[in-house]
Amino acid sequence: MSVNFAEVVKLLENASAFDLYRVTVAIQHMLDDPKRMLAVKRNLRVGQEIEYFDSKQNAPVKARLLECNKTRVLVQNLADGKRWNLPYYWLNVEQTETVIDTSRGKGLQRHEIGVGDILGFVASRDGLERYGKVLRLNPKTVTLDCKTEVWKVSYSVLFKVINAEAGMPEDDPYLIQGSLFPPQ
Repeated sequence: MSVNFAEVVKLLENASAFDLYRVTVAIQHMLDDPKRMLAVKRNLRVGQEIEYFDSKQNAPVKARLLECNKTRVLVQNLADGKRWNLPYYWLNVEQTETVIDTSRGKGLQRHEIGVGDILGFVASRDGLERYGKVLRLNPKTVTLDCKTEVWKVSYSVLFKVINAEAGMPEDDPYLIQGSLFPPQ
């Protein structure tokens, strides 16, 4: 069964803090269900390359499975080599899409952005478009490395850069040339 997370988020937008807490408790009980853990364990083999979801970066992370225990797994992050002891439910064994798109037409939502994404915005001080790599997700802003400057930008003015790598010159990986306006 596939869950439409955008619909779930939309449904919970108007829930009270207490209602959200009750949903959290119910979900935690489901996550701790031994039957669910067993279903995940059946798909795992030591040495296997897996993916887990890092909520701080709001992005999937590639790792190698080192050890399976009763309720947790030991993995090694492929990018930095760090080892992490994670609960089974963090593992994306079904390769489910992790982006939750609830766009309302203006800007982006925090859950739509991950650390390392390339985003754009129009700077209010000079009206020029800028592009940068996400360094950090803050409660109200995103910290972007725009090559020459680091910017804190409101989520409401951000836009995704589509196929950023195709138009990036090698000497300036955050500047996009030719991808927004075709040559004439």
